[in-house]
Amino acid sequence: MKWKPIDRSGFEQRDSALKKIVRYNKYKPMWYRTDLYLHSHRIVWLLEELLPFALRVFPGFNIELARTMATVHDDLEISLGDIMLGDKVNFTPEQHAELYIQEQLAIEAVAQNYPDTINGFRYKQLMQRYQMFEEYSHPEMEIMMDDPETCLIKYCDKLDAFCEALHELHAGNSAFLNGYSTNNTPPIPVFIKVFSTFTQKFPLFKRMKIFTHPFLQVPLDIQPEMIVSNGKPHTRESIQHNTKFPFYDKWRQVSLAHGGSALMKRLTEKVE
Repeated sequence: MKWKPIDRSGFEQRDSALKKIVRYNKYKPMWYRTDLYLHSHRIVWLLEELLPFALRVFPGFNIELARTMATVHDDLEISLGDIMLGDKVNFTPEQHAELYIQEQLAIEAVAQNYPDTINGFRYKQLMQRYQMFEEYSHPEMEIMMDDPETCLIKYCDKLDAFCEALHELHAGNSAFLNGYSTNNTPPIPVFIKVFSTFTQKFPLFKRMKIFTHPFLQVPLDIQPEMIVSNGKPHTRESIQHNTKFPFYDKWRQVSLAHGGSALMKRLTEKVE
């Protein structure tokens, strides 16, 4: 299905700000380093891949709201910076409460630099809505659980981060076998837990699990050490070959379908 472009008028300077926020920022090296600009685009692409299914199980699902929220879901990191999930899972309740306050302040700061609306929706409210729908409890969470648009974006967000890590492992990058510190949980155990408990934390998503799309069938028996031991740097040829993980293969296919030669370069040329 062909989706119309999202109107980003007035947000042109935002692109350069997003490109400065790198993903997995404390992992050294990350051979195929990504940034928030690419991540925000890819979340929209992943979301669009799942929209036909969402429309079948969520009556009234707002497509344009979801696509626009996916575009800006991490914009607060322009002010706050990237805090990795491998750190968040080890936070105390007090730390989560403090992070929530920091996130709200960051949203206020970022919103001041751009127009009030994007693609017909309130910019600040989109960021706030996404942050309220979190894995970790805070006072506003109970009123946000019946929110299929944000739920689907949250899933795509975790899927993209998982595949970024798998991309490094399949290239043989052993840095992604471990946490970057003793207080950081390695990516694969983090995401295995995320996907094994996702429908428990977000029961709404159970409706999506009736479908057989690769993105909705994430295996939980992943052995990162074995992936790394068999890994080789990616090439334009190898990137086309299937692995044992259809959801990761589909992630690469979707990236290339939307990003073309620019994404081929990002997926196959080491930058570190």
